[in-house]
Amino acid sequence: FGLTTSYRVPRTAELTEERITKLVVQAMRDAGNPGFVFAPVRRQALRASSGTTPFDGLFLALSFFIIAAALILVSLLFQLGVEQRAEEAGTLLATGMTQQRLRRLWTTEGLAVAAVGALLGAAVGVAYAALMIEGLKSWWVGAIATPFLSLHVTTKSLVFGYVLGVLACVVTIAMRLRSMRKLSI
Repeated sequence: FGLTTSYRVPRTAELTEERITKLVVQAMRDAGNPGFVFAPVRRQALRASSGTTPFDGLFLALSFFIIAAALILVSLLFQLGVEQRAEEAGTLLATGMTQQRLRRLWTTEGLAVAAVGALLGAAVGVAYAALMIEGLKSWWVGAIATPFLSLHVTTKSLVFGYVLGVLACVVTIAMRLRSMRKLSI
């Protein structure tokens, strides 16, 4: 009824939340219920702040997109390399090498390139992540609202990522070679 929109009443031993609520409700009944609403503002604020945007799902989806794009690039680059070596392949096949043995040879070459690339990628990836964390802690601290980030790298995650990366590349290369098996000598 004027300029006051809320009252803050500190809790004491004899004046609990339930007691205050009873007194105010009774006073409002006596006044004819002027339209006051009791709201647990702190509880509502905590509940509202706990349900934030699920960035884990967004980052996972972005990661899958980047991995799919990288595998498509591997496939296309490997196909280009094979097409540039078409004469070599024709000569090897004409001299008696089987297509299966040629595919195995090129898959082994792809495995060697993927192994070296994944090793370099893991090292560059850790360095890039460290740079991003430092950037977030210093230059872009407003984006995260806390400067207490730290990089967490384990041997297990590096090995797991390395092995899966190499395996994904070799499978992609093998699939590309399999799709090219119908080409003539």
